[in-house]
Amino acid sequence: MSPLDCPPIFAKRLDNVYYIRENSPVGRVVTQLEATTSEIDTELKYKLASTDYVNEELFQIDQAGRVIISGT
Repeated sequence: MSPLDCPPIFAKRLDNVYYIRENSPVGRVVTQLEATTSEIDTELKYKLASTDYVNEELFQIDQAGRVIISGT
């Protein structure tokens, strides 16, 4: 079975808008993503897929789903 057969279900909507102060410190968590899947023995991995509007070095997402300010 392909991973696309049972896509992850996110606890929150993914089209939220987040406002971040310009002087926010590096390391601050912007949001926490949470998802589940019905696939047995499947580990979910998070990654930022689109950085069209921001410099990709400004944010990172860890394996726990936290979006973190990582640069300036």
